[in-house]
Amino acid sequence: GHKLHYFFIARWPRGRPAAMGQCEHVEKVQPLTFEEESRKLTGRAKARSFPFHGGSVKVGDYSGGTCAFFLEEVSNVPSLGSQPNMCGGVSRHPTVVVWAEAAGKPLGQVAEWPSKTCLHPAWFSARSLGFQFSAQTASASLCVEIRDASSVLGSLRLPMKDLLLHQKIARPVETMQPGMSPTVSFQILDCKEVLQPRTVYLVRHGESQWNKAQGKLDIHGMVRTTDHSLSSKGRDQAESLSRRMQSELNNELAGATPNLSVSSMLRPGIIMASPLGRALQTAVIAYGPILAKASDHQRELILAPNAKEKQNLGGLDTHCTKIGQEILQGCREELQSIYSGTGKEKMIEACFDQFQFDLEEVGDRWWPQGQSESTKQLQARLEEFMYQLLFASDESVVVFGHSLFFQQLMRKYFNDSYRQNELAQRLSFGKLPNCGVVRLDLDPSKMLDGPFLKAELILGTELSAEGGNCALTCCAAGHDTASEFRADEILAMPVESTIANLPVVSGASEAQKDEKKEQPAEPQSEPAKPEPPGEPAMLETGQASPEPAKLEPDANTRSNKGRQVKKCCPL
Repeated sequence: GHKLHYFFIARWPRGRPAAMGQCEHVEKVQPLTFEEESRKLTGRAKARSFPFHGGSVKVGDYSGGTCAFFLEEVSNVPSLGSQPNMCGGVSRHPTVVVWAEAAGKPLGQVAEWPSKTCLHPAWFSARSLGFQFSAQTASASLCVEIRDASSVLGSLRLPMKDLLLHQKIARPVETMQPGMSPTVSFQILDCKEVLQPRTVYLVRHGESQWNKAQGKLDIHGMVRTTDHSLSSKGRDQAESLSRRMQSELNNELAGATPNLSVSSMLRPGIIMASPLGRALQTAVIAYGPILAKASDHQRELILAPNAKEKQNLGGLDTHCTKIGQEILQGCREELQSIYSGTGKEKMIEACFDQFQFDLEEVGDRWWPQGQSESTKQLQARLEEFMYQLLFASDESVVVFGHSLFFQQLMRKYFNDSYRQNELAQRLSFGKLPNCGVVRLDLDPSKMLDGPFLKAELILGTELSAEGGNCALTCCAAGHDTASEFRADEILAMPVESTIANLPVVSGASEAQKDEKKEQPAEPQSEPAKPEPPGEPAMLETGQASPEPAKLEPDANTRSNKGRQVKKCCPL
């Protein structure tokens, strides 16, 4: 017969309690989408601006060094109607040509940028216009044309005297196409202020899923996807690189004598990365922990499509079709995947959030047209990337990229005085190991004539004795350029092309040769006159023909008569 009394204790949320008789309303906060989150992590890098000691100065009031034109981008490229190489009436190969005129005559030299394959192309590279800032410049006019092959899509002409030096300028372009309002963005630079000696660090990405599958001859692992991410081993390699960099930085902070070969890499003015996933992931893992104590300027990471790997037919790890925010989303998802179950998931999220990503060059299509990239296209991209390094806005640049691209870059731009150096030879014909780092001394005053003066392997980087894939590197450089371009024509054809579409190559097949061996020899007739050799393959205007590094002949490369015998690989 005892009565039981029940007491209920209510616990209010922290903060001011609700009034008696009132129901406390808890507002649900919707999580931010990736696009909303990534907007906080993206923006135009301060490295896109160039310091100028003269303050805000107009061209008409300035006398100084050589004038350079820094082309940023063109928006809303106009169309030409139904023409060849057009898609829906839109130009697919816009390029930009710039020059100056004074008193109706050309002043200096004409500068041209390589063609792009999109409606909003971005270059972010400079060319010298070949004349000095002087009183004559005040009366000069700047001429800009947007072209597609020989057709002019739009033009701009404006007096130079009122243009501000080292400031972003955007001007509308005149066009005959109704309804189009293209705009060109650029800067006018003084070469004397920009072309200063600098240090460039080339960092190869960690091992990728493609590298791993290739090593095991795992065809399924190679072809199941494109733009392969880092493997678990590649993740560990990137972490090891980060620890080595942090160790050097901690030594400096503790008062030890700085390692001059590494010091500027620890506080880089510019960090660039190929948009391909494995290179971008390596950059995030390697620099994320270091940037926690860095300034905002040093947190910037520029996605540089000119630093991507050569796009090969069948090389699915070189193919990517993501643009802008899609690249970042893919990078973050892949990082979450390769760190899943490691206990470091929050750490890698924090590393990713340390960066301010610059997507200016990847907002529209940035990959080459076709299934593969020809030698001519690669040479143009190498030149364009070198212009970006020459006209960089800081004294130290770190680039995360790929072995074959770095190999070709160094082979093409090592100075002649250093080209025969043993390390230069090995870098020109071999491969950097995964997460290997090479330090380069760059002299911009040389322009494209051998600006890399010296190379040094740092942070424990060692080259393997084999020197990389011989079939794809040194041996390929030994044959004639015409054959290389002819092979590129075949590789650049669409996948669905049949054998009937392939170029006809002179020469009998092996079976035909065997038949001829069995047939009796015919009486010899008067030998036919040899045909004149065909025209050599020509590069586009402004491109230098690639010359492979020449090895000094030794006793092993000569026959008894002293004639030089071809050697496969010096390494």
